[in-house]
Amino acid sequence: MNAKDLKLDYFQFYDVANQILNEVILVQGQFDEEPERIRLTYLNLFANPVSKNGEELYNRHAHLIWYNVFDPVPEPTRTVVFANQFGEQKILTGRTIGLLSPTQKYERGSKFPKDLDHFKVYLVLHGQGIDKKVKLKDQFGGDDVDVYYPVAFAVPVRKQHGHASFGVQNREAHLAIYRITPRKLEKPVRARDQFGRHQLHVYRSVLLAAPSKKLNWKAED
Repeated sequence: MNAKDLKLDYFQFYDVANQILNEVILVQGQFDEEPERIRLTYLNLFANPVSKNGEELYNRHAHLIWYNVFDPVPEPTRTVVFANQFGEQKILTGRTIGLLSPTQKYERGSKFPKDLDHFKVYLVLHGQGIDKKVKLKDQFGGDDVDVYYPVAFAVPVRKQHGHASFGVQNREAHLAIYRITPRKLEKPVRARDQFGRHQLHVYRSVLLAAPSKKLNWKAED
């Protein structure tokens, strides 16, 4: 089950200097019975598509920005079972912690990733460590990293912002997000998404998002 199978890349997330935002959007994913209003509070991570162990990228133009969110609606605790190249895993999810927004990174020949979904990100309250060593290579370079344990799980969502609406294009593909060995670097990045243009300062890799297929789930509360 690689990036081409699920039509969704691995992504390596980088810390960036935070940028304040104040945008209210409506989102609805597979866990939501109806659309939910959340507030984006600041931009805090940027992601490149990344090759894992030499595997081919699905879409080299696909990038993501992670926005921290305030979600006034309490989320039930959920047990989620999913599968990816690290095997079948079971996690316990909690509150909403982020929104992943499709993003164009400005560089020669770049395009906006129109087939990339928005994702609602849930905190992982409990998940077993996987302790894998992988080789990652993206537009900022390559390195061997340790993949430790899941910290978040991202579900594709429909999004409405003002008069603009964006549907779910790939219902099967989710992102399991893992803590990895951090790598320091200094990179300026120019990017744009549906919330505007951004001048970003990237300074450390922190997370790996693996394309994953959700097998089943249930609310525990």
